[in-house]
Amino acid sequence: MRKTDYHVLAQFVQAENFDPEIGKVLDNVNTVAGRAVAPPDGNDE
Repeated sequence: MRKTDYHVLAQFVQAENFDPEIGKVLDNVNTVAGRAVAPPDGNDE
């Protein structure tokens, strides 16, 4: 299985079995992604 498909396995794991570090990293990714802005020309690519 490729690493890009690991999200498929997540549905089979109970939330309490995930390492707490995973949640922290995902929270950080979400924070950074929330700061993203569209390019001035409106091109989303």
